Amino acid sequence: MTLERARTDYHKEEEVRIQYPHTLHALQNLIMAIVDYQKNQGKFSFFGKDKGLKAYQKFMESIRDTRDAMIIDKVIDKGASQSDFQGKLLENIVVFSTIYPNWQDAYKYAFEYFGSADVNTKQSMIFDSDKNALINIDKLASRLLKQREIWLKSVHSSLQRKDFIGTKYNLSILPALPIISSFQFVHVSHFINLKKYVDENNYNEYFSKLSDLLCTKPIDEWLSLVKQHESNMTSFDMPEQMVHLCEDVTIAIMGSSAGMIYGPAFAPMAKEFVKRNLAIVADHFGDKSLAKKLSDIF
Repeated sequence: MTLERARTDYHKEEEVRIQYPHTLHALQNLIMAIVDYQKNQGKFSFFGKDKGLKAYQKFMESIRDTRDAMIIDKVIDKGASQSDFQGKLLENIVVFSTIYPNWQDAYKYAFEYFGSADVNTKQSMIFDSDKNALINIDKLASRLLKQREIWLKSVHSSLQRKDFIGTKYNLSILPALPIISSFQFVHVSHFINLKKYVDENNYNEYFSKLSDLLCTKPIDEWLSLVKQHESNMTSFDMPEQMVHLCEDVTIAIMGSSAGMIYGPAFAPMAKEFVKRNLAIVADHFGDKSLAKKLSDIF
């Protein structure tokens, strides 16, 4: 005995097509994109191309197209909030599922994805191509690298201005680069996880790409420092972590254990460095309100 496939409701399809033609077409593409994404997650082509990433990008594009279609059909206003968009999108997916009942796995995924999405943390994953986490990860890394450079130069300049240190020690920021780089990666990745800015299905791929962009050579040393900073996060409160970081950085810059004496003075700068990094991350993912709060602190 063969199972009979549920049938398309052509009468309702025609009703919806007359009233919301662009939205209906966009939803067809959206649901098919979800089906394709579910099928290709974690798969690679014979030549090593990531099928899952390509399907994910298509999924993101279909969401943006659906939002535009809903605006054209006046389902939502052009200035509709993220919450309003997701609410109306779910309503339309429900209607769509009654017309085309055969894609139950895709509907379940859509309900989970859009229904549980936090307005702030899902924003970039929904409709702004410039904030797409996987596609534009290099933009985030570039901004973080700039902050890292600014902070290290500030510490270096502060030490250089002290005559005793500047004349006795051959100061260099290069030995400190792996320390601040690994520290930055640990705190940024922890924040992204905490705020759920990246869908859990993409965690491994996302953080692998981010680590590649922020990593400093030698890689083994960098990974060892990552583990150390992760351990510090569970063992020390934030002020203690700042002190440990600054001690390690000044020792590296000065090339002497005497740096431990001067390190604690840079703890307030380290705290600001962390907040600036988190503000950049929040802004990158479209969490504007949190980015502003973090920016206002400094």
